[in-house]
Amino acid sequence: MGTETKRNPRKAQRPSALAGQIRIIFYTVFICITIVLLAVSLDLMLNPSKNWTDSLAIRWISERRNLLPFFR
Repeated sequence: MGTETKRNPRKAQRPSALAGQIRIIFYTVFICITIVLLAVSLDLMLNPSKNWTDSLAIRWISERRNLLPFFR
């Protein structure tokens, strides 16, 4: 009776590797979007006369996007 093995309930409910990778991708995209929004907000706060399309971050993204043949 003392040699019974008990299963760990947390171990049986571990998420799959694919779910973990999807979660990491989601968090990465969320963090990147947050960083861009913070950069645009900071630029607009420091230069209130600018429009959001004149923001340094938006111009940088537009220039980089033109380098990819998919967006031309």
